[in-house]
Amino acid sequence: MILTFLKTFADNLFDRLEGFSKSRFWLLKSVMIITVLTLFYNAQNYPFMIEKKIAGQNVADSAIASRTNATDYGIDSTIASKATLHEFVQRQINTPLIVVPKYPWAGWRYRFTQGRSRQFRLTLPVLGHYLHLNVNGLILLQALCGIFIFVLVILLVTRITDDRVLGLLFALGLGFTYLGKASFIDIRPWFIGMAYFFLLVSMFSKKPVIIGLGILLASFTDERALIASGLIFIWWKLQLSGGERIGLKDIFKPDRFAISVISAWAVYFVTRNILAHQYGLTGFNGKSDMLTDIKVNYRYFMLDMLTGIKWFEIFIGLGLILLLRLKYYFITCLLLLNLGILAFAALADTDITKSITFIFPTVFISLYLMVKKGESDKNLRYLTLAIVVLCFIMMTRDIPAA
Repeated sequence: MILTFLKTFADNLFDRLEGFSKSRFWLLKSVMIITVLTLFYNAQNYPFMIEKKIAGQNVADSAIASRTNATDYGIDSTIASKATLHEFVQRQINTPLIVVPKYPWAGWRYRFTQGRSRQFRLTLPVLGHYLHLNVNGLILLQALCGIFIFVLVILLVTRITDDRVLGLLFALGLGFTYLGKASFIDIRPWFIGMAYFFLLVSMFSKKPVIIGLGILLASFTDERALIASGLIFIWWKLQLSGGERIGLKDIFKPDRFAISVISAWAVYFVTRNILAHQYGLTGFNGKSDMLTDIKVNYRYFMLDMLTGIKWFEIFIGLGLILLLRLKYYFITCLLLLNLGILAFAALADTDITKSITFIFPTVFISLYLMVKKGESDKNLRYLTLAIVVLCFIMMTRDIPAA
């Protein structure tokens, strides 16, 4: 009886969404509604973020001010005591190739401006420099791109499934995850939402130049995007094969999409190497606390895995099961390898949520495979609606850290 009621309710909802998706300006109206719902859903994060920003600044400032010999850290003590992440990013905007000094932050949670976190995150500072935007302007730009994330998700899912209802459900559900809300709740200028946006652009566009540019911009926004771009490579290989088996020879077979991704990798490393030698930008000015972070994070890792894309990980699990049933062992190993590297990066980071969210391209890969192998739109609708409800129920407070 209960299952019949739930099925009837879901079918009525799908009928209404289908009618809505055929209305005039449906995409614009959908994005506006989903954005508003996302902002209301995450309203509890805003005072929390402001509180953490102020607390983090005070702790960091007092820690530096207490240093009797700040010059040991390569920076004047007066400048160090006043420096905050917001102010430093403004300095990067003014001079994008400024060398990040070795800030002696107190404890692993307050390493906001270490060289290894900020030195090569140049995309937004360079954009701010040439567009004449300050830090607040870039934060607003990120919020605007957060709205376009929903546009890309709707259009991408609609292209995969030829079902606008699924596109709407996906965008709504992701609005309840960190992927959808990062661009709105990160009021400290980490710009992680921009990295997600650029990766989505490289998945959606079929133009090799834009694919490569999206990966390059994402990688210079956050180096974790470079790891995630391996999933973009797999995505385009599957697109060319039509979801069929991919072997080792297919991976090395040149095509316009593979060349664009590999070219982006090459440009990233060459540019980084040139900057390191020409301007002395090493990116490793502080002592690494990786082992310390792993010791702290492993106890909460499994729970924190669900704070990124939350229950959309069900799609990833189903996709991997499908690959194994089809005996696509090579592509399964490639996906697991990339996911494993991202999981390790999350474990070794002070903020698991930000890092683990980079697995999101695998959700679209799994959806694509399920559609290609004959899964019905109706079943996918039921599954996605259940995931949307679970994501809505699982509310989290997100602490931006690294």
